[in-house]
Amino acid sequence: MPRRYINPYVKLLAVDSIYRWAEVFERTGCVIRDPDEYQPFGPNLKIPEDVQDSLQEHLQENPTAYLDEIQEWLYEQHEILT
Repeated sequence: MPRRYINPYVKLLAVDSIYRWAEVFERTGCVIRDPDEYQPFGPNLKIPEDVQDSLQEHLQENPTAYLDEIQEWLYEQHEILT
């Protein structure tokens, strides 16, 4: 692709992004990384299976529970803060 088509878009890119893409390209030969190689970030949002089972039982016994009540139950019973 000729540079004249690319140049207008280069101004819209962050310099840091270009450096990251160049580093990934030099390391892997591709600018698209394998998602399996991504570093995990942020909190782990998965509720353990045993707690999910317990929560399902609680909801069957309390089908009209409000979200704040469910959050309170999760904290009191399993020390999970949502």
